[in-house]
Amino acid sequence: MRNSSRFDSRKFEPSFGFSTINEEMKGLFEKLDVSSFKLANHNPPFMFGRLKNDPQCDQFVKELENCQEKINQLLTSDHFLEKVLHRIVPNEKIDFPRKLPSLLSISNSDIKKLPFLVAAGIWNDIKEENQDFQQAYLLGCQDCNSGLPLQKDSKDPFRYQELRAFSKIQQKLDATNQFFDQLDLDRNYLCFEPKQLYIRTLEEGIGEILSNQGAITSRYIFKSPDEQVWSDTFNSLPTQIHLKETIPGFAKGVKGMSIGEIRQILIHPNLAYGVFTTAEKGVYLNCKVQLINIDNDSEKLGEHQIFQDVKIPAISASELAIESKRVGYRSGDRAWQHYKKSPYYSLKQVLAELETLEKGKEFDISDELSQNLFNRLHWNLYQ
Repeated sequence: MRNSSRFDSRKFEPSFGFSTINEEMKGLFEKLDVSSFKLANHNPPFMFGRLKNDPQCDQFVKELENCQEKINQLLTSDHFLEKVLHRIVPNEKIDFPRKLPSLLSISNSDIKKLPFLVAAGIWNDIKEENQDFQQAYLLGCQDCNSGLPLQKDSKDPFRYQELRAFSKIQQKLDATNQFFDQLDLDRNYLCFEPKQLYIRTLEEGIGEILSNQGAITSRYIFKSPDEQVWSDTFNSLPTQIHLKETIPGFAKGVKGMSIGEIRQILIHPNLAYGVFTTAEKGVYLNCKVQLINIDNDSEKLGEHQIFQDVKIPAISASELAIESKRVGYRSGDRAWQHYKKSPYYSLKQVLAELETLEKGKEFDISDELSQNLFNRLHWNLYQ
């Protein structure tokens, strides 16, 4: 982000021929128009800016209006799926029933499987939630089954997701900090930054030693604590890396390596991506790197990074419990509003199966037969 003190007002002066910015903007808007009324207000809508009374723009809008009409005809067609698939695979002969049945039949043997299948589907949805959420979810199912009305909820619908996310990050960060505390006692690792960065030499090198050069050629592999590979060039061609463009833990962790050396680097989130990242949050990085070459003509590295502690908002255990119960209850009510439409099972049967799943019963409903039965059930429920 740029410093506001460097604001240059000259960049916002009007162009030649205008006395003010407002005058220039007014002149610009007089030349512009929205795509067209039809494109903006018919389905599917297309809204964009265009030049007024421009022949090329007029022709483009006309072609797009024709395309919009064809799309709308296709979307409203009784044979939408058939037409789309014939365009995708024009050489394949696909037979479609002219009218899908309102209800799909379920055999007696499959009916016996439904209580467990519904319970397994519910358990998949709630098994990662905390105990407060799970208990409230089941209570919501029971009250819904008893016909109790669900009270209107005016609270923030996203607060629970926010609290849950921060709570999980904190749990992983606590585990990471405990792991780095233990590294202080492990003589196999050399501490580069207390509680933050540790290295171990896996294979010695015999070449030049990296000191403060800013670019290297290397092979590397980054993994999470559960061995998930994030990035891997170790078994491919060496990659040139400008250390100023890398995470601080890597730039500092390779310092002192000799050419040919293979090193393990354990990097705390403080010296990596922090916790607000699209990758797994709150975990350390386990890096294996081999130094292939050093670019002595590159700019010196220096102290280019500022190391800061990872911080997340404080989570109130009581608020998390309240939100877990609130959202869990409403989720259970909505789920059973859907499932109770079927006459093939009772809530009592489903809860009995859920109890076995809570106790650790193994299950897998990803096979084709289970998915087919689940799809038939939901088709009937939605009808």
